[in-house]
Amino acid sequence: MRTYEPLVGEVFELTVEDARVPIELVHAVQLEGRGECFSLLFRGPARVALGQSTYSLEHPALGAFLLFLVPVGPTGENGQELEAVINRPEG
Repeated sequence: MRTYEPLVGEVFELTVEDARVPIELVHAVQLEGRGECFSLLFRGPARVALGQSTYSLEHPALGAFLLFLVPVGPTGENGQELEAVINRPEG
């Protein structure tokens, strides 16, 4: 989670169907669990409907990586929220 905390408020680029969609990292929250457990909440534009899927994301500090994102709640005037839950057990 320490990797993502300083990036809250920054924009990542998500690739969907050969298009790049900007999504903002809204928060990174520690979760209870064994090992490294945390939630990342992103907000994307309302004009692009994103479903539950594994997406390619890119950020200048992190490079390109895959992340499974799930829509959280309905798309509103502020955009669509997407969550990733990371659970890396110990050992």
